[in-house]
Amino acid sequence: MSDTVLHIAASGRRADLDSALLFLERHGIDDTASVQEAADGTQSAPGLDKVRTLICDHADRLCAAGPVAEGAHGQIFDICNDLSEALNDAITDDETGCAELQAWESELYAASDKLVLMGLENDTRSATDAVAIVMQLSRDLHHRAI
Repeated sequence: MSDTVLHIAASGRRADLDSALLFLERHGIDDTASVQEAADGTQSAPGLDKVRTLICDHADRLCAAGPVAEGAHGQIFDICNDLSEALNDAITDDETGCAELQAWESELYAASDKLVLMGLENDTRSATDAVAIVMQLSRDLHHRAI
């Protein structure tokens, strides 16, 4: 139950941040960096930063791959499999003792497992779902919300 409450609280903080950034954008105030910094409320977490960079790099590669066409999803799964292996390695090899990364471990392992399973299904719908998982994970890590 405490996990559920923490998840709801994190979702509320993410919604508040999104609302604040939208307000600033509407009123032409270009101070989003300081708002994001204040919302994070923490210093950089080296282990989590490494994972965030991995996911963002792979998300960029997925975007560069273009739309998922029927029967042409092999490249998508190759990128997703690379990301899955990289995530597992990053979590396993982390020596920073980063508490934030440890809090994300179950989410990262679950995402990694889903990417592998979608690769085994090897169809267009699974490729689309795999891309969606990577993009959502990238967004969540960017906002540091589970």
